[in-house]
Amino acid sequence: MSFVGRSVWLVLVLILLFSCVKNSMGIKRVIWVGNTLIPEQDIALSCTIGEYGLYIVPPGDHVQWDDFDDLDDLECVFQWNFQTRHSFRMYDDYRDGDCNPCKWIIKEEGPCRYNGTFSCYKWHS
Repeated sequence: MSFVGRSVWLVLVLILLFSCVKNSMGIKRVIWVGNTLIPEQDIALSCTIGEYGLYIVPPGDHVQWDDFDDLDDLECVFQWNFQTRHSFRMYDDYRDGDCNPCKWIIKEEGPCRYNGTFSCYKWHS
């Protein structure tokens, strides 16, 4: 095998090795979601991950999930006033890879992540 062929092969093996090591390390994440709706009202929160079901988050309170290592499908639905219903992906590796804990506050306009400064987003639906 030529030098170039061996170099390409080595690079591919290293990429595969590092991706396996990263996945097996299972970086644990903490997700924190606080209710800051104005006027103050409860939020019903349901997420599509693990065994977690429906949560009622009172005004000024929060819900927190610890030790997540697989957040690919953390889509949450928020509802208040028995009518307003929105969804949002609460963790995106590209967007949120630098946060731990990932602290979110919920506003009527959309969720905002705090990581030294606020980054606010629009609801998905």
